[in-house]
Amino acid sequence: MPPLALALRVVPAVLALVEVGVVLFVLHLMVSETMRARGYAAWRVRDTALTVPLLLVALAVAFGTINHGVARLAMDVWRGHPWAPHAAATLGVLVVALVVAAFGARAVRKLF
Repeated sequence: MPPLALALRVVPAVLALVEVGVVLFVLHLMVSETMRARGYAAWRVRDTALTVPLLLVALAVAFGTINHGVARLAMDVWRGHPWAPHAAATLGVLVVALVVAAFGARAVRKLF
């Protein structure tokens, strides 16, 4: 596999994992206060991650799709290839991921 093709897959995935980690940390800050107020003295990041997996997986897919889509769009434009099919596919996957994330967000709201 050429290095550029490998970078188109690896870099967006790593960025997506970092972005999901940041979202998990922020969610943990919000949820842990509520859970500690309810009597869960030892609420950890792992507990938050296990509580909202649908949201985290959907956000990972959404972030990965955005990252890969932007990189792919730039590559297609740079090479002079048609970019509309990749942009349409990226948009389709992103919409589905955001719909799933909305259901995950409902689960987070039920924690409060």
